[in-house]
Amino acid sequence: MPTSLKFVFAVGVTCLMVILVSYQQRPVNPAADRYQTLKEGFAEPPKTARPKVYWWWLNGYTDTTRLKEELRAMKQVGISGADIFEIGTTAYSNPDSIVPAGPAFMSEPSVEAILFAIEEATRLDIDIGLNLASSWNAGGTWIEPEHAAKSLYFFQTPVSGSTQSISLPFPEISRTDKRGKPSLIKFADDGKPVYHEEVAVLAVSADRTAPADTAGIVNLSSRFNPTTGQLAWDVPDGDWVVYRYVCANSGEALKLPSPNSMAPIIDHYDSAATRAHFMHFINLLQPRLGDFRNTALKNFYLASYEATGSVWTSSLPQTFKKLHGYAIDKFIPALFDEQFLDPETAERFRQDFNATLSHLIINNHYGKAREICNAYGLKITSESGGPGEPLHNVPVDALKALGTLDVPRGEFWNKHYYYAPDSVDILWLVKEVAAASHIYQRGIVEEESFTSFQHWQAGPFDLKPLANRAFGEGMNRVV
Repeated sequence: MPTSLKFVFAVGVTCLMVILVSYQQRPVNPAADRYQTLKEGFAEPPKTARPKVYWWWLNGYTDTTRLKEELRAMKQVGISGADIFEIGTTAYSNPDSIVPAGPAFMSEPSVEAILFAIEEATRLDIDIGLNLASSWNAGGTWIEPEHAAKSLYFFQTPVSGSTQSISLPFPEISRTDKRGKPSLIKFADDGKPVYHEEVAVLAVSADRTAPADTAGIVNLSSRFNPTTGQLAWDVPDGDWVVYRYVCANSGEALKLPSPNSMAPIIDHYDSAATRAHFMHFINLLQPRLGDFRNTALKNFYLASYEATGSVWTSSLPQTFKKLHGYAIDKFIPALFDEQFLDPETAERFRQDFNATLSHLIINNHYGKAREICNAYGLKITSESGGPGEPLHNVPVDALKALGTLDVPRGEFWNKHYYYAPDSVDILWLVKEVAAASHIYQRGIVEEESFTSFQHWQAGPFDLKPLANRAFGEGMNRVV
């Protein structure tokens, strides 16, 4: 080795030894370091530790001056993000309501207001989320019948032996909802829903003794002509009941939309419906905003799934058989008659049916939502694990549903006046959300916090014990 290189090498080794000795002599106090970091964090919390808020746009009525003022106020008090959430007021049908009716959600004026808020929030470094409906569940005026929520309907026809050609009427579907208001189902000129598809035609002996043996149920789907409504069947001796099952829209509407935004919800079990819904928002916002990653818009938000009534979707029979190894057809009557099967079989079938719905909503709604959002530089946030009973019995594997998201969110209330005014446990979803975040390594545990119908009647002293418990169970971001 040349002398010059030996010199350089020697100097380098000497410097390294000095550095190592100096480092070894430096006092190490991890506890003090952690304390200093914690102290500095309390003085100036990082953005991820600061609270977010639901930014209610009541009745869809907005004003750009007011939007700017509210964003500035959020920034001033240290709020890190806001989820834009349009919703109707319970008094919106009252012409004297304090909040006027704004434009329909995602109409041109609505989109302009949303874009303004995002652009202003970008300037202020406040993260924005957007709830994908006027209230909840997911849905809107742009949803076509094939993508709207679906149910199963049936018509039963008594027949007797020797009959060969049987007329099976289309099931009766009401044009009004349970409150007597016009249904959101679109009907064609022939009186049938615009969207409908045949599911099954089954014959059950009227002489059977309850409960039924599925071996005695005859599947006649291949012998039925839906165009003519005729069933070709040499009926065996005895009395029978033939059921014609049809899938059509349920007509279920958004829960509490702004006055000009009443619309159907989507089929949450159909990936095509989820894609159509999400792309409607992306196609309206992206041309103006460009790459979402360069804006304040960070996430789309789906409120908790709280649909009611019977649920069906086109792919359910195929998925059911794939998951459980047997066809659903002969078990369909049990969805409408709790006494149709023996208790043990009925319970096993119900579990399989709910597991199928869980699989479909997790993969075709939450999973598909995340796939679409991530492709456009966004994240998906949702209360996909609940709220559960008694508010709503959601047939979903909660941990898996929450783990499918980018940011799992739960909720906790302060005195739910209807279910348990003296208890917080009825609507308390924290530990489950924290567990999902830990299992799937999401890092964030968001909680819709302190929700209540007792507006402005609780102060910080009343609410702090709830926060203490929620933090203790794993919450690390208040919303």
